[in-house]
Amino acid sequence: MRAAIIDDIKADRSHIRLLLEKYSIQKGLDTKICEFSSGEEFLSSFEKGKFDLILSDIYMDNMSGIDMARSIRITDEDCFIVFLTTSNSFAQESYELNTFSYIVKPVEEEKFFNVLSRVENKLRKINTTLRVTAKGSGAIKLSIPFNKIMYIDIVKRTVCVHLKDNIVEISENLSQCGKQLLTNDNFCNCCKGVIVNFEY
Repeated sequence: MRAAIIDDIKADRSHIRLLLEKYSIQKGLDTKICEFSSGEEFLSSFEKGKFDLILSDIYMDNMSGIDMARSIRITDEDCFIVFLTTSNSFAQESYELNTFSYIVKPVEEEKFFNVLSRVENKLRKINTTLRVTAKGSGAIKLSIPFNKIMYIDIVKRTVCVHLKDNIVEISENLSQCGKQLLTNDNFCNCCKGVIVNFEY
């Protein structure tokens, strides 16, 4: 997991870092942590896909955490943003920015670990892939991320994986796909010959 901690108070950054490191050790996670003392400093090095998790204060000098999140969402809709702040005042506004959670300081270990566990579960689902062979391609192996699959069906005896902007024909049968997909709660074999992703 790649995590960023943004807070203008060094002691608060250190506290969150210690909790994140403790959680990572307990769960056996390889977590890379970067610290930033302002929203401006963070955005100067930010790019889409660089971080899985962003842990940010809201009340900071100059740029607030809310304004920083607005800038993030222009280019990255997928990273998980968690606000850690001293007031509930911005809770509604934060959720309009598709933030994952909102924790009021002082940050308690149990609450924080609960949020991290939920983030970890989401990341595991996102990072899981369907391993298949493209049909008529000379056995080219494909790894299709679960979160990119809208549904799978059979067209003229060929299994088709429907993505947002593409359809991939594969050599495997629907049962073989189901063995991989149906262990994930997002997928359902809703009727004969169709597996759907509830995310869509």
